[in-house]
Amino acid sequence: MTTATAKESIGRALGRISSGLYIVTMGTGEQKQGMLASWVMQAGFEPPVVTIAFQNDRDMLAKLESVGKVVINVLSDGNSNLMGRFGRYKPDQFEGLDIMEDDHGVILKDTVAYLCCRITQKWEAGDHTIVLATVEEGDMLNPDLQPWSHLRKNGFVY
Repeated sequence: MTTATAKESIGRALGRISSGLYIVTMGTGEQKQGMLASWVMQAGFEPPVVTIAFQNDRDMLAKLESVGKVVINVLSDGNSNLMGRFGRYKPDQFEGLDIMEDDHGVILKDTVAYLCCRITQKWEAGDHTIVLATVEEGDMLNPDLQPWSHLRKNGFVY
């Protein structure tokens, strides 16, 4: 098997690992910002912890040191309008949205649920940094909505 063929078959297989879709936010007021994330998962019960993968060139990753907190907003398939808005940073990305600000970040009221987290550890993993975060608060916002489940055609691209 050639390298290109191996990468193609690995990419198809990696893309079958399911993930959800989330908007991770940090900061409040003029300092708030958010990003679309798909690599978020629960990593422990006591205390409740999650991991979040940030691409190494993300502006939000650089700000984690000073902020130290994030909110994970769980998307439903009815939240497709948020994907483009948070795929790349825009100064007005929260404009017109129904939000609540918490000292952890921004809670998007139209999503399924939210988790307010404190960053506890980070590890560089190739082109991404894995962040471990302890969940300090959280709740369901719209319990009738189902979380968005996502599969990729190729595991080497979002």
